[in-house]
Amino acid sequence: MKEANSMANSEEITTTIQTVLDEIISLLTTYGLDVLGAVVMLIAGLWISGRVAVAVKKGMDKTAWVDATLTSFFASLAKYV
Repeated sequence: MKEANSMANSEEITTTIQTVLDEIISLLTTYGLDVLGAVVMLIAGLWISGRVAVAVKKGMDKTAWVDATLTSFFASLAKYV
């Protein structure tokens, strides 16, 4: 009796695990490429904004009439906007 009950629980657990795995595969198939694209866009955006900030800082460093504090401020502004 105890072995039959244990077998039934084991089959229920196996069925539950299979259902969860099927759901995960379904979600990955549906949204996987969208998430991957979003991550790639985020990394590219961060890289580009960093390059823009460096360019703004270098450009403003070449001018004598801009204060160093303003140079840093405008570089950060360019990066985050």
